[in-house]
Amino acid sequence: MLFKYSFGYSIPYLLLAVILLILAWREQQWRKSSLNGLKFYLSALVFLIFFGFRGFVGWDWRSYYPYFMDAPSLWDGPFAVWKYFQEGRMEPGFTLWISGWKSIWNNWHFFLFMTTAVDTEILFIFFRRYSCNIAFSFFLFIALHLAIEIDLLRNLKGLLLFYLAIRFLLERRLLPYSITVLIGGCFHYSILALLPLYFFIDREYPPKLLIPLFVFANILYLCKVVLIGPLIFLLLTKLGIFGEYLIYFEKSMVRGITAGYLFYLVTFLMVMMFYRELLQWNNPMKFFINSFLLYFFCYLVLADLSIVSNRLGLLLSYSFWILCPYLFFRLPEKLFRFGYALCLLGFCFIKLSLPSGTGNIMYRYDNLLSGNMMDYEERDDIQRIYAWEIQVEDKSGSN
Repeated sequence: MLFKYSFGYSIPYLLLAVILLILAWREQQWRKSSLNGLKFYLSALVFLIFFGFRGFVGWDWRSYYPYFMDAPSLWDGPFAVWKYFQEGRMEPGFTLWISGWKSIWNNWHFFLFMTTAVDTEILFIFFRRYSCNIAFSFFLFIALHLAIEIDLLRNLKGLLLFYLAIRFLLERRLLPYSITVLIGGCFHYSILALLPLYFFIDREYPPKLLIPLFVFANILYLCKVVLIGPLIFLLLTKLGIFGEYLIYFEKSMVRGITAGYLFYLVTFLMVMMFYRELLQWNNPMKFFINSFLLYFFCYLVLADLSIVSNRLGLLLSYSFWILCPYLFFRLPEKLFRFGYALCLLGFCFIKLSLPSGTGNIMYRYDNLLSGNMMDYEERDDIQRIYAWEIQVEDKSGSN
């Protein structure tokens, strides 16, 4: 018998998290002798095997699988691909991406493995370029933002292009940065919101300016002051286009002292206390610090627009994967390092195992290599039975 909620559904993901933590510990040992070698690819290999061979896991495969099966291949000609894009509901870049892989082999599991392989390779490049521990960054990716890999296939492709474009931003090369982000926008239009980062995100802002700003934002959040939503509501009403954006006003985030709020607050305090040390450890660190600060600020002031807050948070989630390893491994004060490690690991494992995380039947893990994976029809029946109940019960924004 299958249950709607069960801790058992979380066990495969928790085991993956533990394996990545062990590899992160070993990587710290390896880095003392060498920064090169195949051993640094182990975490990427584990990641690829776990996600590349997954079955119909999560939520959004129910949209992507039919879209893939109905899509024309490139052998059907460019006009067929273009017509399918116009008739469909997904961006042109992702439609072309699907058609390209389908031209090689018309098989969903082949497509899923190859698209995951691309994800893994670019994530590895990104982590190797900016993180102090590759395996720990992979751990944070699955513990904090698992849905990005499992459900958000279009978003992730656009985000991966942005991660590659960060180098151009840091080198102050506007043209290649803009072109890369625009191509990312062809996979998911939300990626275009990252274009303006070029003009302000890589600057150093003094803590004496940041602290009062965030004290004010925390007061707004904790006192449940509704500020931004009504202003946007008024602006859209004046422009006569409010109806098109009504969905963004329908759901507010759960406010108050939640586990997520405490984790973000502790991370903010650590960043402010060791601001100078962070800048010395990594030359591009101010970019990632400012990305995290923007994430936290949006979380605080956009609580009455949870959909907007969540989508902006998704775009800026990369900041945790780079910033947190430095706080976890390199804080100069052992007491603070130990305290932050407890906070970070506790939040990661709680978030990963919650019913709103992997503890529901939608995330019941299947692997193609196991030989007894549930097929599309079986998983489709499960989603039709349980999806609405889980969505109603899940209070998004509670973390």
